[in-house]
Amino acid sequence: LLRQTLDRKYAFGAVLAIVGNLILLSLGKFAFGLGELCVLAATIMWAFEWTFTKKFLEGEDAIDGDVLAFGRFGCGIATMAVILALTGRLGTALAFSADEITWSLVAGGLLFLFATFWYRSLKHTTPANATAILALAGPITTLLNFAFLSKMPGIYEIAGLGLIAIGMVVAVGIARFAGAFSYAREVVKSQAQV
Repeated sequence: LLRQTLDRKYAFGAVLAIVGNLILLSLGKFAFGLGELCVLAATIMWAFEWTFTKKFLEGEDAIDGDVLAFGRFGCGIATMAVILALTGRLGTALAFSADEITWSLVAGGLLFLFATFWYRSLKHTTPANATAILALAGPITTLLNFAFLSKMPGIYEIAGLGLIAIGMVVAVGIARFAGAFSYAREVVKSQAQV
């Protein structure tokens, strides 16, 4: 798609991650229904969006990732406002309490930071590599739960999350992971000095 290719290493890593996810899904009573179909559709649309967006971030006429993030959020806010207005729920959204507004701003701010960093990262890597690194969110969240909430993962969770982590490292490559973390550390240091 748009000259993005997958090599065998990436395919093997993806298979490991899929097996890891299947192990995690087997822990609960997973059933494929309307909700799961919507998630699958959203995932496919995101894959097209990210691959297509990569083209806007390259070349002489490249658009800055921050501009894309602002545009995406602007379009998202406008779309949500129109949907709320068409369904007669705009008044409900405008009548939020102070706590609801605060938490909406916190969640929206975190989501905006994610989108900003996501578009910045797409400028420097392929959508496949960025997605592989993003897939580490599950194992990292589990480690944070253990570290801060003392919530010990079970053996199946450890196996599933471990396969996801190993699969993504295989897909992207250890050298690229190390390079990504080194680059992130330098960005954080440079932002702290400003």
